[in-house]
Parts: sequence; C-alpha cells; structure tokens
Amino acid sequence: MTKVKGKTKLLISFLLLYALDPMNYGFVFGYLACLMVVSHPFVLKSQFDKVASSLFLFSVVYAIFYALNPGLGAQFIVIYALIPTTLYISGKILAKEIGNENKIFWLLIVVGFVFSLPGALSILMDIATYGFVKVKRDVPNIWSGDLQSATNMAAGFALNMCIPAFLVIRGQQLRKKGRLILLVTIYVISILCVLRLGSRTQIALSLFTLLVAIFYKMGKQNAKKNIGLFALIFIGFNLGVSYLSLDTDSELLSAYADRADSKTNGASTAGGRTNKWEKSIIQMFKEPLGWDLKEFGFSHNLWFDATRVGGLLSFFLLILFTLSTVKQILKLYRLNQQPKLLDGQLLLYCTSFFLSFFVEPILEGYFILFSLFCLVLGVLSSYVEVSNTEKTAIAVEDV
Repeated sequence: MTKVKGKTKLLISFLLLYALDPMNYGFVFGYLACLMVVSHPFVLKSQFDKVASSLFLFSVVYAIFYALNPGLGAQFIVIYALIPTTLYISGKILAKEIGNENKIFWLLIVVGFVFSLPGALSILMDIATYGFVKVKRDVPNIWSGDLQSATNMAAGFALNMCIPAFLVIRGQQLRKKGRLILLVTIYVISILCVLRLGSRTQIALSLFTLLVAIFYKMGKQNAKKNIGLFALIFIGFNLGVSYLSLDTDSELLSAYADRADSKTNGASTAGGRTNKWEKSIIQMFKEPLGWDLKEFGFSHNLWFDATRVGGLLSFFLLILFTLSTVKQILKLYRLNQQPKLLDGQLLLYCTSFFLSFFVEPILEGYFILFSLFCLVLGVLSSYVEVSNTEKTAIAVEDV
C-alpha cells in the first residue's frame, strides 16, 4: 500500500481548507496550493495535458474579460485565472501519489463533507434557534453571520447527494467498520438541510444520480442480477410511497409550499430558468463581447453566464474544455467491465457537477463548486491514464 508523502498531505490540507472556505478566505489556501503545484516535479516534467491546457486557456481569457468589469472585486481576476487549473493538476498529483483506489474514494468523500460543513452547521444552528419551519429560506452564514441565499448555501451539498447512488453501484464494499453508517449519517443530515432550504436542485441531483447509478450498473451486469436489482428498486419505491409524505403542507416540506405550483418559478420552467436561457441565446448574437448583468440577471447556466462576462470567445473555449471533459468521462465509463467503487464515484460526481452547471450561476455564485469539479476531473484523468497504462503493460506481458 502506497504511503502518502508529507508534501502530499500538506497539499490535501490546503485543498480541504479551500473547500471549507474559513471566514470566506479560502482563496488564500488556493494560492498556497497553486505554489505547491507550480513547484511540483509532476508539473516541471511538462505533464500538462490537453484538458489542463483548454481549462487554463479558458480561465485566463475569462479572467481578462472579467477584469474589464470586476463585479466581485479585483481579487477574483487572479482567482479565476489560476485556481481551476491548480485544482485540476492537484487532482492528478493526488491520484498518482496516493495510488490506492479505496483511499482516493474516501478522500473525495471527505472533500464533499468538508465542502458541505459550513452550510450544515449554519442550517443546524438556525433550526436549533428558530425551529424547522421558518418563513424565509435564507440562513445566516456561520462565518460572517450575514444572510446567505438558500440557493447558494444548498450548493455545498451537491457531492453528498450522490451517496445513495454509491450504495447501488458497490454497496457491499461500504458495509465494513461502520462506513455505511457514516455515509448514511452524512446523507441524512445533508437531505435535512436541503429540505430546510427548499432546494429543488439538490433533490433533483440525488434522484438523477440514483437513476444514473442504476442504468450504469445494469449495463455492467447480467440479466439475472438486473432482475434482482429491479426487485429491490420496486420494494424500495413502494416503501417510500407508503411511509414518506410528499404533502407540501407538512413541516418537512414547508419550504417548498409556495414554489410547487408557481407559474413563473415552477418545475415546468426549471424554476424560471428557461426564459433566461432563451434570452441568453438571443444576447449571444446581439452582444458577442458579453452583456451587462442588469439586462436580466444571471442566466443560471455555466456556459451562458460565462458568455455574458467573457463573450463568445470564452463560450467557445469553455465548450472546448467541456468536450475534453466528456471525452475523459467516456473513457472512464469504458474502463472496467465490472464497475469499481471509484469508477462509480467519479462518474456520479461528474453527473452531479454537470447538472448543477446547467441550472446555476456557477462562476460568480458557485466558484468553489467549479473548482472542486476541476479537482475531481484531475483525479479522473489520472485514474484513467494509470489504469490504461497498467492494462497495456499486462497485455504486453501476456504476449
């Protein structure tokens, strides 16, 4: 088993503190991680792959456009330019130096938990003070005490929403030494917080990743096992319908009561986002160098919001990075005939990230989420690369 080096542990510490964002100064630890990455032998050997190149090019161009009108402050010019590529390379470094798939899996679980911790503590303290039912969905942030929008706070639970899907793919690997209890506890607390915030996005992430896990596993096993899987799903669905109340008048779902039947913000309009997406497409051609936020607010879509700030050039560079990412995900899907726990985790995390990217203002509202996506993508790229190298070596030996 590979022993984790001291420098690797330090890099992990910086990345966890960046995800925790203590007192809203997490970017400082992002800079420290950047310094470690730049001086790392991995980078000095010029192992800067196509994904990293496309990501860095997009980040720099976006930062240059952002500098013309820095809405969040000049500090973000450097953050946008450096942090995404730093976390991508960090993911590649950690995957290669840790090596052990089980350790990588639990490291990513810890990253997701730490990312959710400020939001969870903020919400639990609010529940303890005012109770679960409250008129306003917004909750005071634990770091500053200022009210933070429910939408922004809910983003911290995006990775935790994948936990039930892990159990579908390789649940038998998580039943040892209290690991299952730990994961279930994290998920229960997370879903409680999500319900308090009235976040439809996070509920959708949990359900959709569960569906992806089911179809992923079905494609990797025989018909007999699929019948058993369907039986378990059927039993679970019936138990859920029988014992869980979906009445928005209940205290548990009170935060959704005024949103369920809304004509402008209901499910049929993706919470009012479809109108913004339509306007964004029109603006792309009317204002190819970008447009002002005052036009109609955030587009609630990573690609459209990037275009609003950085114009069509940023849009095309982001599309290039997206295509490189999809290519890596397809390589992961085809990697092993029998699904491994880490395979499923990386696939489900990427699913959760992309679903968030389609419906939220990522770069200006959920930047840490985008950065953590780059970290996970780095782990994925390195994992696929190493696995394929090992398979090639075994094939050569057999010959």
